[in-house]
Amino acid sequence: MTYQDSAFGWINDYVGVPFAPNGRTRAGWDCWGLVAAVYREQRGVALPDWSTDPPATLADQVRALAAGLADAVDGEKAKQLERPEPWALALVPRQRQPFHAGVVLGAGVLHAGDRTAGTVYDSLTRFRLMYPGATWWQWLG
Repeated sequence: MTYQDSAFGWINDYVGVPFAPNGRTRAGWDCWGLVAAVYREQRGVALPDWSTDPPATLADQVRALAAGLADAVDGEKAKQLERPEPWALALVPRQRQPFHAGVVLGAGVLHAGDRTAGTVYDSLTRFRLMYPGATWWQWLG
């Protein structure tokens, strides 16, 4: 899906960037690398980098993201929202820990979760169907 609204037309510049574990550049990124890039490039906000040094297992990456988010909440840098809103972080838990992340933009979520398609923009409806436990967070940082 591509984005048509001119207010967020830049979303299409991110769609299709490949998925790369621990990736932090347009050559390839993981879900948190994408979120950090969007916040940095579009909002001028530097999010913490909770990546792990390669080679890291998926479990290592999940633990790093979970610990980082817990620190952000404890430090009052992030708060949970009842519903998605523009620029909210979309966090998907697995076994009560964040497992996947994206950014709510317009009526959808930009996320790098597809190892085949790379970065995708899905409608909120589709994202909720794919990730029914998604939670929404405002970065206060």
